[in-house]
Amino acid sequence: MMGKLFKYLNEENISKEDVFKLAQSVKGADLNDEQNIRNLIRTVSQIANKEVSEELENKLVETIKKEGIPADFTSLF
Repeated sequence: MMGKLFKYLNEENISKEDVFKLAQSVKGADLNDEQNIRNLIRTVSQIANKEVSEELENKLVETIKKEGIPADFTSLF
């Protein structure tokens, strides 16, 4: 699992340090709070250098509220 993640990060030129910082911030976040979810999505979007439309952000918020954050977060994009 971690090998696959690090391979993906390397391929996408994503900083491992940024991912670890993000993981730390998620640990204490209330993911029942819609604004926290939106902030998380925007942070991931910035780290991954991927644009997320308002429509996709709304869908992601609803999915995360209903199902939680999947183990493979990239599957949401």
